Amino acid sequence: MDVALFGVVLPGVENHSLGVLGGALADAGLSHRVLPFRGFAAMQEMIGDVLALQPRVCGLSLQTTEASLAVLTFAKLLRAAGYRGTIVVGGHLATLAPDAILSCDAVDVVVELAGEPALVGLARDEDPRALPGTRTRAGRGLPALPVQVQAMRRTKLSEHLGFGAADLIVSRGCPAHCGYCCVATVSDENERAGGGRHVVRDIAPIADEIADVAKLGGRAFHFMDDNILPLEPDAALAWVRALQAALDARRVPPIAFSLQLRADVVTPDLADALANVGLVRAYVGIDGYSAGQLRAIGRHAAADAGTRAVELLAARDILCVANALLVGPTIRADTIEREIEGLARVRHAPVHLLPIEARPGTVYHQRAAARGLIEGGPLWPAYRFEDERAFLIGQVVTQLPTRLVERSVPIALYDLAWALGVARRLAPTVDISAGLATYARVTDAWNSDQIRVLRAAASRSREGRTAIDALIASERRIVDAHDTALLHAVDDALADVEHALSAFARRPVRAHARGRLLGAFAFSMGLAAAACSPSKRAPVDAVVDAVPDAPWMCADPARMAEPYLGILNDDCNCLGSGEMPTTQVQFTFNANGELVSVLDANGTPFPQNIQQCFLELVAGYCYPTQAGMTVPSYTCHVWIA
Repeated sequence: MDVALFGVVLPGVENHSLGVLGGALADAGLSHRVLPFRGFAAMQEMIGDVLALQPRVCGLSLQTTEASLAVLTFAKLLRAAGYRGTIVVGGHLATLAPDAILSCDAVDVVVELAGEPALVGLARDEDPRALPGTRTRAGRGLPALPVQVQAMRRTKLSEHLGFGAADLIVSRGCPAHCGYCCVATVSDENERAGGGRHVVRDIAPIADEIADVAKLGGRAFHFMDDNILPLEPDAALAWVRALQAALDARRVPPIAFSLQLRADVVTPDLADALANVGLVRAYVGIDGYSAGQLRAIGRHAAADAGTRAVELLAARDILCVANALLVGPTIRADTIEREIEGLARVRHAPVHLLPIEARPGTVYHQRAAARGLIEGGPLWPAYRFEDERAFLIGQVVTQLPTRLVERSVPIALYDLAWALGVARRLAPTVDISAGLATYARVTDAWNSDQIRVLRAAASRSREGRTAIDALIASERRIVDAHDTALLHAVDDALADVEHALSAFARRPVRAHARGRLLGAFAFSMGLAAAACSPSKRAPVDAVVDAVPDAPWMCADPARMAEPYLGILNDDCNCLGSGEMPTTQVQFTFNANGELVSVLDANGTPFPQNIQQCFLELVAGYCYPTQAGMTVPSYTCHVWIA
C-alpha cells in the first residue's frame, strides 16, 4: 500500500478534499485507502488499520483547531506502535499553523494549500524539500500551489428521504476579509500563492455536474462552499439566474438544495431567484446583530442585514438557521448587551450561538495576541477577557451544556429543515404541515429562552462572580429539561416526515441527519471522548429501514458507513447515537501555569498513553491565569458544513 488517508468520513457526506487527493494518487498509478478518522475513542482501532496496511505514507487531514490534539495524539501513538512510514499533515490548520504541527515529533511533513503534487511526490519517495508547499524540520520545500476547484468523481449517490443526494463544492475561498475567519486567512495565502481569493467554477461545468448527478437519480444537493455567491447583490442575482438558465437548458428536473450564504447579500429579487432554482434550507451567516459587534469581529455589514435576510427567505418558504458570534476575548459587556437585543429581533430561524475563536493567522488572533489575551499555544489556546463582565456572561453561555452541546436544538432543527424543505419541494403532495408547525414552535421556544438566559446573565454579571455561579446553578436543570424536550419534539417531527415520505416512495426511507453526524464527529475530536469507549455507548433501539434487495445495513442506518470513498468495509461507523455523553474534562495546572494532569468529568484519569501524548503536545504552553487550579472545561462544539 502506498498511501493511507485519514479524514472526515461519514455516511452520506462526501469529503471532496480526500476525493481529490485520492484521484491524484490513482492518476499517478499509486494505491491508497481512505480511512475514517474517529477520534480519541478509536485510537487503537485506527492504529491497527495502519499497521495492517503498512502504507509508505500516512496522510492526516487536519481542518480545524478542535481536531488538532486528536490528530497529533494519533500520530504520536502510531509512531510509538512501530510505524516507520512518512506521516504527513495537510488541511486548513496545516496552512495556518504549520510550525505548531511540526512541534509534534511524530509528524515528518506539513503541506500548505494544494496537497496533491506533494502527496504524490512523497508516495514516490521524493525529497520533501523538492515538493511544493512542504514544511519539514530540515527546511521548506518549493512555494505552495494554490488550491483549485475540482468536481467530485461519483459512481453512486447517497440518499435522503428516497431521493438521490450529493454534496457539491463549486468554489474555494471567500472574497470577504472578515477578521475572525480562518477561511479569509487561507484565501489570503491562496492569493499569495498566485491563485484567487475566491475561485468559482464557471456556470457551465457546475450545471453539467448537477445534470450528471441528476441522471444518477440525484435531486437533493448540499453546497458545501464557504461562500458561493458574490458579495455584490446584483452580481449574486446574475449568478443565480445564469445557473437557473443553464439547468433549464440541460432539462434538469426539479432539485432541492441547501447552502451557506451571507445575510448582507440577500435582496427580494435574490431570494426569489434562489427559491425558484430550488433553495430549501439556508445557513445564514450573520455573526453580528449590532454595529459594535460587527466592528469588533471585523465584519462589514449592516446591523439589520441578518433579520432582514431571514425574513425575506422565510417569506419564500426557505427554512433558515442563523448564527451569532457572541462572546470573545476582546468583546465588551456593553457590546454583548446590545447584541442580545439585536438577537431578540430574530424571527423564523433558530439562532445558533457560537463563541468567537481566535483562529491562528486571523486578524482577530493577531489583535487578541497583541493585547496579551491568548494563553497556551495554537494547538490548545485559552483566552483571557479584557472585560470581566463579558467573561462572566461567557461563563453562563459555556456552562449550560445543552446550549453548546454537539447536538443542540439549532443543529437538530438544521436536520429537520433539510427534511421538510426537500419534502415540500420534491414531494409537494405530502402533508408535512405538522412538521412545519413543530419547526416554527421549537424555533420560537429556543430563541426566546436563549434571550431570557442571556439577559439574566448580563444583569447578574453586574453583581460579580458569585451571582453568576448562582445563576448557572439555578438554570442548569431548567435549561437542560427545556432543551431536551425541544430535541425530542424535533426528533418526533423528523420521524413523522420519514414515515410520510416512506408512504410516498412506497418503501422505507430515511432522512440524512448531517447535523447529528457532525455533532458525533465533533465529540470524537474532544478529549472527553477518550473516556468513552464504543462498548460504553448505549445501544440504539432502531428498526432496519431497507428494501428487501438492499445491501446489508446497520440496525441504525444513521450509523452506516458509506463505501464510496474507499472505506475498508461497510461496518457500522458508530460515532454516537441520540443523546451525547458529557464533554466536560478537568484540567489541573501547577503553580507555574503548566498543565500537569487531565481527568474526566468523574475525576478519573484518562488512559496513560493518551494523557502522556496530550501533555507532551502542550508541554511548552503556559496558562498563567489557571496557575494552581483545577478547571472544568467543555472540549468541543459542533460546526455546520
